[in-house]
Amino acid sequence: MFAASYKADAVSTLQIMRKLAYSPPALLAYGAGYEDPGYVAATEAGRPECGLPAPNPYGVITRVAWSPDVEGQRAIARKVAALFKRRYGTEMTSKSARGFTAMLALAQAIDDPGSTDPAKIQAALRQLDVTASQTIMPWAGIRFDRYGQNTRAQVVLEQKTPRGDIVVYPKAFAKGQAIWPHKRAQR
Repeated sequence: MFAASYKADAVSTLQIMRKLAYSPPALLAYGAGYEDPGYVAATEAGRPECGLPAPNPYGVITRVAWSPDVEGQRAIARKVAALFKRRYGTEMTSKSARGFTAMLALAQAIDDPGSTDPAKIQAALRQLDVTASQTIMPWAGIRFDRYGQNTRAQVVLEQKTPRGDIVVYPKAFAKGQAIWPHKRAQR
């Protein structure tokens, strides 16, 4: 089952699946609500006001752009994550890692031509060539195609377990193997 929704809908989906005693072999979620820091707490506790049983979030595999497990693979990611935690008192998330990376790419595109002229910034972004070792992201780097898409970006897949989120893909960052079917991971 593939899912993409905000947190409230992600919680409701799991509640309804639990009420119907339905457990798909796999639930693959496209980040968003399934990646929300409050998602696991909301699904473990349930929402008694809606009259549905408390769902179980474990076993769900979520697409994320960045994971704390990734910071253990790259020295620069560890340093940035530590600085982020010291500054904000919380762990870096996919959203904050994407924002950090976007601002660094933009800063480089302004710095390279030494101008804030929009045409020069756009040209610099088209020429941007950031290697994997120069980013905190689990990517091969940053290089934009003619449509403005980063051709070096890749996803990280995490599976929710009672021990926390575990990266299961890509292999270079994996801390474990995905548990199939989905309901086996709920134990």
